[in-house]
Amino acid sequence: MLVFLLCVSVFLSILCLGAGIIYRGRTSIFKEMLFGKTSRSNNKSNFWDNVWRLEEYSHNREEVQKVAILSAAVGIVLGFAINGYLSIVFGILGVITVPRLFIQFKNEQTQKAFEKQLPRVTTTLAVCARTGTLYDGFKHIANEFPAPAGTVFQYIVDGVDHGFTAHQAIEKAIAEFNLPDLKELAQTVRVISELGGGENTGEILESAAEHVRFRERYMMQVKANVSEIKYTALLAHIFPLGLFLLLLMDRQGVHWQTLHENPTIYLVGTVIVVICWSITQYMIKQARNL
Repeated sequence: MLVFLLCVSVFLSILCLGAGIIYRGRTSIFKEMLFGKTSRSNNKSNFWDNVWRLEEYSHNREEVQKVAILSAAVGIVLGFAINGYLSIVFGILGVITVPRLFIQFKNEQTQKAFEKQLPRVTTTLAVCARTGTLYDGFKHIANEFPAPAGTVFQYIVDGVDHGFTAHQAIEKAIAEFNLPDLKELAQTVRVISELGGGENTGEILESAAEHVRFRERYMMQVKANVSEIKYTALLAHIFPLGLFLLLLMDRQGVHWQTLHENPTIYLVGTVIVVICWSITQYMIKQARNL
């Protein structure tokens, strides 16, 4: 009974915490009647932003908060179904780990989408630089391109409007949105600024655009080769596991008897497979980023 009450208390606490996080920036009618509406900024990070590694500009904070509340509730229910004490552990893991995995997934999706848009972005900048200024190209991309390119360049435009140079604004966007593909554009813009712009701006940007298009074709070939290696590694892991399960089908065999008498072999084998798979994925990722 005590465990049940504790689990219910933790569940209600997480719900109240989630409601407080979501509605923390909304003043009540009663407060507005007494003190009037106050100007407030929603751009300040809080404790959960640091725990989840949430970047204010590049993510929807309320979306991440809803994921955290849902995962905590599911973790508590699953933990209570297994063991009452596990509900607390699963709830904490749900409210911390799942949002971070969700943010990591969203970051990867944003990077892939921006990578596809980058050749067209650099080409558009080169065209705009020939007929106008580099700042006009930033504004055109911010207004005409869909997310994430539109959002990123709107951030760059805002940075320039607040007194940063074009190179500094792009560097801030690289750090804010975690887009290493923009580094080459940042270096190109810095070179243009050092040369004082002029008629060579369009040619320099066109050269950068041609390099981006070449890199895109090269990365497509790399991804095809990496995919082949990844599937080969997957088969290399699945084949011994399938053979292992096939040997266990004989309940009178020595393999089944050995595992029945030493169940820790399951744990050791699982850990070894997970470690080997993690090392394989790490090596593939390193080879892809060369």
